[in-house]
Amino acid sequence: MTQHIEKQAFFIIITVTLNNLEGLKNTAKSLNQQTFQDFEWIIVDGGSSDGTTEYLKTTSADWSSAPITVFMMP
Repeated sequence: MTQHIEKQAFFIIITVTLNNLEGLKNTAKSLNQQTFQDFEWIIVDGGSSDGTTEYLKTTSADWSSAPITVFMMP
């Protein structure tokens, strides 16, 4: 019997944001500069109206080789 075991991230970073586009951009830049990539980044947007939602939709796939999960609240 062959068992498939998915590799788990060493640690998880959770960022909760609401109308903090510049802070999110700074966090993304910082994480992209890390040499250690064994992490997962989870972003929760609480319904921002400052462009954060659009930014997440258009750029989150380009940030890091680490897995990124984005949750957007209405």
